[in-house]
Parts: sequence; structure tokens; C-alpha cells
Amino acid sequence: MTVTTLENELLATWQRTFEAQRERMRALARRLAPEAFSARPAPDRWSAGQCIDHLTVSMGLYLDLMEPVIDEAAQKGDPPYDRGPLLGRLLLRALRAPGRRYPAPRKFRPRRSALDPDDVREDFDRQMDRMQRAVARCDGLALGRITMPWPVLRLVKISLAQAFELQTLHNDRHLDQAERAVRADDAPG
Repeated sequence: MTVTTLENELLATWQRTFEAQRERMRALARRLAPEAFSARPAPDRWSAGQCIDHLTVSMGLYLDLMEPVIDEAAQKGDPPYDRGPLLGRLLLRALRAPGRRYPAPRKFRPRRSALDPDDVREDFDRQMDRMQRAVARCDGLALGRITMPWPVLRLVKISLAQAFELQTLHNDRHLDQAERAVRADDAPG
């Protein structure tokens, strides 16, 4: 018998969101030739492929820090969910603000400019598989109390709940950006 808790609903929501994001990425990669996938809509904007590559890099950096924390927390057991550290709440608020652009830290930037859609899709799928396994392994953990280093500045701590939520918001922002890049490339003139 499964006990339904706030955590379980969050986990289910994150799983559905990550799967929908995976489908958006696949649809985008399927419809584009490699040159269109790598075409930048403007010199200061990333191509659709670079947006997706950036998400792959970002998920990898987060997961490299999350997975050991999840392992440790699963062994300990903790009290129920709470809101998590203040900085994590501020980061979430910033990502929820529509239209705001934030420069990507160097280690989060796309790895290259000429990208093969199949390679990017495979890399993204691999990181998304890791992300979804991480979510599933968190069932029953105190996601708001378990903290991990923030990949941008490791001295700063965020909760696992905040990390997963940041990833869902971040993925949606850059999938939207990738879709806009493709529309800009398709535009006449």
C-alpha cells in the first residue's frame, strides 16, 4: 500500500514534466536538419541545438551533486518535507519571472556550436534518464530538508526539492528558447 504524501505528488508531477520535456526535445530534434539545428537566430542567441546541449550540461552538473546526496539521505531517513533554504526559494522566484534573461555561467554553456540533432538527443535522453531515476529514488525522502551544493556556487546550499523544481523551470525556459530559435530560423528574410 502506497501512502500518498505531498512528496509523492511532487515526484509524480516532476516525472510527468520531465517526460513532457523529453518529448518536446525529441520533436524539435526530429524536425530539423543538422544545419538548422545549429543555426543561431542572432549572433548573441543560442541555436536550438545549443539550448538543448546547455540543458544536458546543466542536468549533468546538477545530477553529479544530487545523486550522492540522494544515496546518503536514503540511508538516513529524515522528517517530512519543508520549504528549503532561502536562496533556493529566491532562485525559484527568479526563474518563474517571465521574460528575464540570465547569463549562463561558463561551465553551464553549450559545449560546441555545430551540433548533430541525433547526438544532442541521445545526450539529453541520457541525462533525462538519470534525472527521472533520481526523482524515483527520492520517494519518501524529506526533499525540502535534504540539501546539496548549488552547482553554480558550491558553498551555497539548495534543497533537493528546489533542485528538481529549478530543473523543471530551467528546462522549460530553454526548450521555449530552442523553439523560438527554430521559428526565427524558419522566418522569411
